[in-house]
Amino acid sequence: MNKKAELFNEYVSTLGNDIFSIQETQDDFDTVLFRSSLEVKDGYQVPMIVVLDNTVYSIVRIWAALRSVTAENSTKIADYINQMNRQFKSFKYYVNEDGDLVLDAVVPCDAEHFDAKLMTEIIDSAYAHLQEVYVLIESAVGHEMEAPAPEEE
Repeated sequence: MNKKAELFNEYVSTLGNDIFSIQETQDDFDTVLFRSSLEVKDGYQVPMIVVLDNTVYSIVRIWAALRSVTAENSTKIADYINQMNRQFKSFKYYVNEDGDLVLDAVVPCDAEHFDAKLMTEIIDSAYAHLQEVYVLIESAVGHEMEAPAPEEE
């Protein structure tokens, strides 16, 4: 595990909750993925990942709306993305190749200057932001996001 990942894992362990699953990728950058999810509204959870590696960047990535960008709503989504990206310095939205609306927060820091507490504060800030703007996201994608139906046993 790289140094930033070790520090982050150590810090979140002290918080007393086990909210992340950890995946070591064994790639050229010694990347470690801390996977979790955030409940943005009434049972609707969005995936989140913290990407820590040996580069000078650390990333908090949240999939705000899965497979929601279509040819029909792409202009409205682009308008939403531009509005949010102008308004918020700490987050940037984009659409990935799967048609997901993604929010990224990128923190430049090497292992020597890595601040695990700052990373959790960024997650908290992104979480609060998404709860505030989720109605705007739903408006931009053109439908309300609903929690998945419980699986039958």
